[in-house]
Amino acid sequence: MENKIQLIQSEKGKQLVLLNFNKYRHVRTRKNGMRKWLCTVKTCYASIVTDAHKTSIVNIIGEHTHESNSEVKTERQILRENCKRQADDGISTRPIKIIRKELMNSVSCNFEMKDIISVWKAMYDKRRQSYPLFPTSLDDAIRQLQNMKEDNCCMLLEENFVHVSTEKNLVCITNKENFAVFDELFRAICRLYISIRT
Repeated sequence: MENKIQLIQSEKGKQLVLLNFNKYRHVRTRKNGMRKWLCTVKTCYASIVTDAHKTSIVNIIGEHTHESNSEVKTERQILRENCKRQADDGISTRPIKIIRKELMNSVSCNFEMKDIISVWKAMYDKRRQSYPLFPTSLDDAIRQLQNMKEDNCCMLLEENFVHVSTEKNLVCITNKENFAVFDELFRAICRLYISIRT
């Protein structure tokens, strides 16, 4: 990996440059388009300058005041961030399938079971961010369902399947076809009742 530049993502989703197992964060873009990157270790002031397309190194400034990250730690971060990004993009894909696919594409195979569990937990946490908080009361639940209905989150085949009553604390999860069947059934029962009574 000598002088080979690689772009990775940080845990916060920011772009980092990986060079000789040292990570650099973007500081600024110069007027001529060159980009300056500073070491991610707060006490280290080593930096690099890349071209505008982030493909080659133009200049290396300073020396690192710390040891480089290990290859295993770097590969673990790359695996975790790739899996988190795919888990957020494909919400219906099973986490183990995403992890398996990324492991197949990974250069290193020095992962332990605790690394895989850590990746799985990071994926779970990332997916939880896209869901609403658990309601604490029935009123909270109805309010959240009404908001989700306004955001078209309760749609299936372009048809709303969650019906929320504002007057009564009632939530019905069904579609129009079921409503039509219930309506027809109710009318048949009413006719039968009327015929029995007369």
